[in-house]
Amino acid sequence: MKAFHHYLLFSSLNLGLSRHATLASAVPLTSTKKSTKLSPSRRTTTVTTKGGDALKEQWKLWPYFNESIRWHSDWIRWNASTTLINERFPATRYFEAHDGHYTLQYNTYFYDDERGMVSLPPFKLDKLDPAQSTPYGATYPIIPVSRLLTFPDRSAAWIMKEFRGGARSGFELILSDGGFLRASVGIVYDETGQLTQVSSIREDSRGFNGTYWSTAQDTAILTKFTDRNGKENALK
Repeated sequence: MKAFHHYLLFSSLNLGLSRHATLASAVPLTSTKKSTKLSPSRRTTTVTTKGGDALKEQWKLWPYFNESIRWHSDWIRWNASTTLINERFPATRYFEAHDGHYTLQYNTYFYDDERGMVSLPPFKLDKLDPAQSTPYGATYPIIPVSRLLTFPDRSAAWIMKEFRGGARSGFELILSDGGFLRASVGIVYDETGQLTQVSSIREDSRGFNGTYWSTAQDTAILTKFTDRNGKENALK
């Protein structure tokens, strides 16, 4: 849990990005660089940066081509201006594996107001689709201008290729223990490039009544650190 708190703080404290900042499109995967080793606690995966080899290694780390998992989510959204909670609701994110090369993702949200249950149409992630396997990596299908990054143990991230004025943008960073648990932080910027929303999504594949995540209703407000000392102390 402490590691996730550090992760949440790191993600929410390093948001001083220009809305024109290029994030994921600076270096295409066709460039030649030294190999990068990712070293999780259980195993080491080597990712090369030679064109198609790098993309193949990325796809190998996407688990939902061969296994179907329904994540049960506790979703919290903070207002970045007031640091108060905008809303909190349960949801499911179901990844359905197909034929070893594509995934259908189904998101369902359960609101306690007039919206009720909202199910989004499924979207498809297919590694054989040229539009999703690009020189700049895997494209996240629900947001075509973003890149999907995959890591060991079902961890992942999606980030915008660049932040552009006049359009909403954001990213999500996801950590998993490789078993039943995931936790993520989502960031949203408005059309002017201002940070508007920070989300925390805690997930358990066993159900909504998992024993790991707290069910407390008095979730703390989001803490903002604006100076270097505050940020360093928060991460200790």
